[in-house]
Order: sequence, then structure tokens, then C-alpha cells
Amino acid sequence: MLYTTVTSFVTDYNILNAEKTTATVVEQHSKKSLFRTPTYFVTVDLNRIEEYGDYNGIENRVTSFQMKKAEQTSEVNGYFIDDHFFTLYDILLDSFVIIVLSIFLLLCLFAMLLYPFLIIVEKKKVQQKPKKPRRLKVKKKSRDEPEKMTFTKIFLTIFFVGGFMFSSLFVVNSFHKFIPLGQTKTDAIVKAKDSELEVMYFLKMWRETTADPTFTLQLLFETEDGERYEVVKEVTRHTYRKTDVGDVLEISYRNVNPYDIFVSSSLGDFLVLWVYTELYLYIVIVGAGLIYVLFKIVAYAKKRKKT
Repeated sequence: MLYTTVTSFVTDYNILNAEKTTATVVEQHSKKSLFRTPTYFVTVDLNRIEEYGDYNGIENRVTSFQMKKAEQTSEVNGYFIDDHFFTLYDILLDSFVIIVLSIFLLLCLFAMLLYPFLIIVEKKKVQQKPKKPRRLKVKKKSRDEPEKMTFTKIFLTIFFVGGFMFSSLFVVNSFHKFIPLGQTKTDAIVKAKDSELEVMYFLKMWRETTADPTFTLQLLFETEDGERYEVVKEVTRHTYRKTDVGDVLEISYRNVNPYDIFVSSSLGDFLVLWVYTELYLYIVIVGAGLIYVLFKIVAYAKKRKKT
């Protein structure tokens, strides 16, 4: 299965024949969801091969660092594969599932191979124990003595590290949303709006689907420096229904990253947020993490009192 998955990925991207190149950036924009930090995109004009003509209208994913660099140089590095242009970030994101799956399968294989060996070791320890154990004085553990790693501790560590990585973008976005430090308010013009999944909102109310509704506004605005930015911002159904193309919407943007914008919210926006499954997922992960940290702090405080 692992071999088939990796082979399929290599075949689709044809990485072995990839040629490193540079494309001209003709447009930049970001997409900002309700709960996460923005993702960045560039539209490139490769002008790679004369008989193919201009290579316009291709949207590629980039990192925030590449986005800032593209603003200065109007270029982005990538790979030319089978008459298509891909950034390294495109390839890494598409291969992320394969990488995670590969690591998981390798860990399972390692556990299967190691398990019989551990059973043999445990049996030998049992056989080597004396029939009449002598009473020994229990020694107190020193503070510097490391705690033994158990399967439960390893599992919890993996769970919370994975949960932290998954929910970190939600935590960062929430911090900037509710603590607007280093932000500037301005007006944005609604260039376009889209709600392909608006029907999901009503189906979800009747528990007929688990997909979250999606309502987006394409916003244009200028910063204090006169720079123009375009952001596709996901909004709640409440904001979407009361906004039309051409309207002016009050927003705020982070001074260090104008692509990271926030739309002014009302009580109606807050109430419809509870329809989203994604929100509950973040709440569970972050809540479990906070409870775990709290228990560890309490346990450490009790241990310090005893010693």
C-alpha cells in the first residue's frame, strides 16, 4: 500500500523530470478562513516555451516568506513538470498526507517487529526473579531521577504534539482577533462574493451533513502606505447575507502582514459560529491540552510539597 501510494505521487508529479525554473508573478492574493491564519497564492506567467504562448492564470500556493519576496522581485521559484509550473510548497502540501501515512505505517511495522522481542525480555525478567523475595527498603526517588516512559505517556505526548500543530493556526488567529495589537482599521470594497456551499448551512441544521458551510467575500483595500491588497475572506452567513457586491466593509489588518485581515463581528456572527464542526474540533483539542497542562502543574506542585 505504501509503495503504491508513493509511486502514484511520483508518477502524478513526475518529480524525476522536474526542472527548476523561475516564473513571473502577475497577481498576488490570500485566502483567510474563519478560524485560521491566511494562506497565500500567486498567479504566474511562466513564458516558458514559445509555442505554448503565455502561461497565464495558473494559481500556485506559496509561503508567507515567498509572498513577501514576490512583492519585491515579482518572481517566484518553482519547478516545471510536464508543461505545468509548481512551487515547492505545492508539492510539499500535496505530499503531506503521504508523508504522514508513511511515518504511521513505519511506526506500526516497527511496533509489530519489536513486540515479540519485548515479550521475550519480560518473560526472562520473570524467570530471573527469586522465589523468596527479600524485603528491601524503599528508596525515595531523587528529584533528578528521570521518570520512566510508558506507553500512555508516549501516546499522550504524540497526541498533544499533533494537536498543538493542528490547532496552532487557530490559537494564533484567535489571539490576533480578540487582542488587536498592531492592527489598523480601514474600509474594504466587496469585489465579489461566493457561497457554493450555502445549502450546507441548512442541511447541517437538520444533521444531514457534516460539511461546514462556506461563505466568502473578495475584498480590495488600501493600507496607510497606499499599497493595494486583495484577500478572499471567509465570513459567517450573517455577514454574507447582509453584504452585496460594491458595498464597503469595515475591516482591520495586521501592520506586519496586511494579508491577515479581520472583519468586524456582531452578536449575529457569534451565534452562527456554533454551526461549524471545525470550531468544536479546535475547542476539544485546545481544551484537552489546557486540562492536561493544568493536571501536570498540580501534580508537580504536590510533588514539591512532599519533598
